[in-house]
Amino acid sequence: MFEQQLVKLQSSSKLLKYLAVTAGAFLNTDKTYTKANSTFSSTFAVGDKIVIAGTTYNNGTFTIAAITATVITFKETIAAETSNATLSGIYISPWTDIKRFVKLIGTVNCDRAAILYVDQSNDPEGSVTGGVPAGPSNVDYTTQLTVGASTALSFSIETVGLWARIRVQLNAATDFTIHRSYLNGRLTT
Repeated sequence: MFEQQLVKLQSSSKLLKYLAVTAGAFLNTDKTYTKANSTFSSTFAVGDKIVIAGTTYNNGTFTIAAITATVITFKETIAAETSNATLSGIYISPWTDIKRFVKLIGTVNCDRAAILYVDQSNDPEGSVTGGVPAGPSNVDYTTQLTVGASTALSFSIETVGLWARIRVQLNAATDFTIHRSYLNGRLTT
């Protein structure tokens, strides 16, 4: 007879925010996005990860390195352009070693619509810094699920990788969403 055990791998609670910007200027020389009379620093903070959409060259996920009311400086390289853009908050968990688990089970609760991504990777363990493995650098398999507003979503996914992480992205043109997410691993002995 098989015995099953559920192990808590990750949990988070995060406030995700949204901002629509008209005709902001992306400058590649200093990795900034500038918009006069904006509210960047009251919406986002240093270290936040955001998804930029609606541009020609700068759609993607970026990390905020510095911020003022009118200027966001990114860690990543950007392309020069003047463009409208939507900036949506995203939560990205650290990679977790899932080698000993047969399933990933979890829940996500949001007060606004969101998208849940469960990423898995087969990369070998990365470098170790301060006793903590760096985790993988590639995503080999992603499960994407839609989370309805004010709805709890549960999921159960077969493991196909050595590592897993979750990403929760705001999927609504609204100023904020509060999300709680849990990732558990199921062992069979």
